[in-house]
Amino acid sequence: ITPSPYIDLHILGKGLTGYPEPIDSQFVVSYPMVLNLLKAHSLDQIEGLLAKSFAQFQLNQRSSIHQDHLDQIKEQLIPYGPRECADWITQWKGFDLARRRKAHRHPIVTNDTPFLTACLPFLSPGRLIGLPKGQAIILRQYRSRGTFAPMLSVIRAKGTLGECPAHSVTQVYDRLFEFQPSRTIPWCQPQVLSQLKKELSQLPAHLPTVPILPETQETDDPLLAEMLTEEFPCPTCPSHSACKKDFPLASKLRQKSQQLTKTIQALRDGLWHRFQQKADVLHKFGYITASSQLTADGEWARLIRINHSLLITELIRMEAFSGIAPGLLAGIMASISHDDDRPGSYMRLPSGLATMLTQVRAVADSLSPYEPPPLLRSDVAALVESWIGNPQLTWASLVRSTSMAEGDVYRLLARTLEFLSQIYGLKFTHPGLADTAHSAMVTMRREVLQELP
Repeated sequence: ITPSPYIDLHILGKGLTGYPEPIDSQFVVSYPMVLNLLKAHSLDQIEGLLAKSFAQFQLNQRSSIHQDHLDQIKEQLIPYGPRECADWITQWKGFDLARRRKAHRHPIVTNDTPFLTACLPFLSPGRLIGLPKGQAIILRQYRSRGTFAPMLSVIRAKGTLGECPAHSVTQVYDRLFEFQPSRTIPWCQPQVLSQLKKELSQLPAHLPTVPILPETQETDDPLLAEMLTEEFPCPTCPSHSACKKDFPLASKLRQKSQQLTKTIQALRDGLWHRFQQKADVLHKFGYITASSQLTADGEWARLIRINHSLLITELIRMEAFSGIAPGLLAGIMASISHDDDRPGSYMRLPSGLATMLTQVRAVADSLSPYEPPPLLRSDVAALVESWIGNPQLTWASLVRSTSMAEGDVYRLLARTLEFLSQIYGLKFTHPGLADTAHSAMVTMRREVLQELP
């Protein structure tokens, strides 16, 4: 093992002495995968292939575990069955809301996106989530007083408590830590807080996520506004006292039951649903027809089998790389491929590269609803551009010009070479751009990079 400031010996020791991690499918439904599947198979065949995949097999295993939990919840709900009204839990919820409602207040209007609305039922206390700065466990969910935006109180991986907006959640993991929330800070018992800190420090490297299906989420009852203006039979009902006593626990069990039902449905249909989502986006941008046949653009776009493929194909379609220099093309590909936000080279940015990065960033932001935008770091682009644009530059001089580790520089150039090779594969449809990519690849392969394929 070669010593390095980025190597944690505790993690290495745990990996060498502990039990091996379970095998998890790395299957991801991407845009080029959808195009290539549609090229070779019909929709019925694709649905069958996805259903037989190892990824779906693991999702079915997880859904079976949730199904057992759902059966237990349903057994606990049996004592809270129909009373004078068939669905007394919903009836009492509407009655309680009408009783608490202030007539002089204006109705609250939320601006939650459909995806956020679908996520909110899963963002309950004890849920493990991913944030831009790491993982966290939710302690409570609430609405801000000013904008009524959904907010979360969380405990982060370092053991600190904090608040964050619900829309900042990047991942909803299929891991829930049960505990009894409290009404005051730290929103749970001290011993529970210590246990949650311990759980966060012992999380495995790979965790399954909950597939979120926005269109399967139930919207608010359209009759609720009418119900709030009607007279309820609850005050004179003989079950009034029983409903008032049982509602808190019954409502919590009902919420868990609905959440588990949505989770099971999302796990069983998740792969096919994500495939359909990607196909709809490709149809919107003109890569496939309404009958799921590849268009002329779809035929060559399926050959771009790398991250941020939609961004790259859109840049090619709008001729953003027309007449571009090899070094500039390599710099743009490096900034798209690089996903590390650690400080880098701080090199001087040429004016042409700065202008090009601004254009690429504008396109990436416009595509953000369909594909997460890359970091597009200018220092990384300048580093690769200098290596291609100055063939006399030695490897030692390049490494000295940056604060990046030598191995990180090598991996960056190797990754850039992979992206350029994908563009070179378009030599039959975009010969000029392919020649530029090939020229950049030839110039890049020198000194220690000669061995790269």
